[in-house]
Amino acid sequence: MGLMGMTSFLNKKGVEVTDSRIITAKYVQSARFLADFLAILGTGAVTNFVPPFKIFGIFKMIRILRLGAIISRSILPEETKALLNLAKLVFYLLLILHLLACGWYFACHINALRTDLEGYDVTWIPPLDWLNYKATVVFRPETSAPERYLMFLYHAVLMLGANEMGPVNEAEIIFCVATLIATNIMNANIFGEMAVLVQLIEKKQSSYQEKLDAANSVMAVVKIPHLLQEDIHDYLRSTQETRDN
Repeated sequence: MGLMGMTSFLNKKGVEVTDSRIITAKYVQSARFLADFLAILGTGAVTNFVPPFKIFGIFKMIRILRLGAIISRSILPEETKALLNLAKLVFYLLLILHLLACGWYFACHINALRTDLEGYDVTWIPPLDWLNYKATVVFRPETSAPERYLMFLYHAVLMLGANEMGPVNEAEIIFCVATLIATNIMNANIFGEMAVLVQLIEKKQSSYQEKLDAANSVMAVVKIPHLLQEDIHDYLRSTQETRDN
């Protein structure tokens, strides 16, 4: 928050504002300030004294959304920006999987090892354990936290691909419905943008290959001597390397 109060910005006229008082006033009035303040409430310095404030730690993820703005405002080459944006999307994807795993765990943990009024077990059983449900170890006390996390992370990947999760109670059904709708939208958005970025990264190489193919076709028709063809190839290659550098 202190750095944000010292970070200049461009006003509507395109002039850089460096006055710390104006910068601080603009920052305090923004939604970003509220998100940063709530994120501070979720840090260990506060939660050690007020444990319920741990829920505010989720606001730390809002800071990650600033990566796109940082990359777009940088003066890096377009190919480098595309590569950084691709890495950003991969990071977002891993973060989404982590959130899905944690959310699915909490949704399933509500009714873990419980029975309903009619005496039926309402504990969630992974689809892979349906044939031998008595051997499932998801909610057994001897299952370690890392092992349980890996199990739910695996099912988060399945959920991202819109696979059957087998919800057995209302909380799990509601979570699955909301999540499957959201993941379908995110899949189209993230993977579509990834495809565009990969094309942008390979744009320069594709352009060079097209020029090389066109030159080879012309040289074959004109029947240019082999040694001269090698010289032309060397020229095209050196020109491409100069542009890359």
